[in-house]
Amino acid sequence: MFDIILFDLDGTLSDSGPGITRCVAKALAHFGIHKAPHELTAFVGPPPTDLFQSDYGLTFDQAMEAMEIFRSRFSVKGILENAPYPDIPELLKELHGLGKRLCVATSKPRVYAQHILEKDGLAQYFEIIMGSELSGERVEKAAVINELLQHLGDNPDTKARMVMVGDRKYDVIGAKAFGLRCIGVEYGYADSGELQSAGADFCVPTVDALRQLLIT
Repeated sequence: MFDIILFDLDGTLSDSGPGITRCVAKALAHFGIHKAPHELTAFVGPPPTDLFQSDYGLTFDQAMEAMEIFRSRFSVKGILENAPYPDIPELLKELHGLGKRLCVATSKPRVYAQHILEKDGLAQYFEIIMGSELSGERVEKAAVINELLQHLGDNPDTKARMVMVGDRKYDVIGAKAFGLRCIGVEYGYADSGELQSAGADFCVPTVDALRQLLIT
């Protein structure tokens, strides 16, 4: 059914919540906002600068400062505080062996995504690893998908064979912006009903259920 598969990274391939939320907690504490990491899982997926402003009332300039603090920890510690979900390495190996074209579409800076996937031995399975840039380019999921389409082919035939796999509404919204189908994985960080409300074409509770959809 799907020959070209775009995977989100955080909450889909990798359980990266601990590293992200600890970095967010440090950034917010700088502004006198004290939250435990487990209270900050909403930050797993979207660009942190957006939530710094919308959820915690920081100005644009403060959000940029918070992002610098976030990255000062993430580049040293947070980037290591993650691991692939169980069965993900085997799934990627199987899909790659079947000749599927696999790509990563993440809002995380591409340099971090590349490092994480190489650390976990997964980079070898991906044709393209696409993310944002440290300069602030391509932070929205739609912009990341658009850049991938420029490489893969932005035409009806290519899109008909393509699917986005992600764990948050941002993945669904980004995919729908280009007429792509989307599989929502419920083992990630979405709130209950979030993926369905966003319009995911399929929702799966486990990696095994995801495999059943992707190998057909």
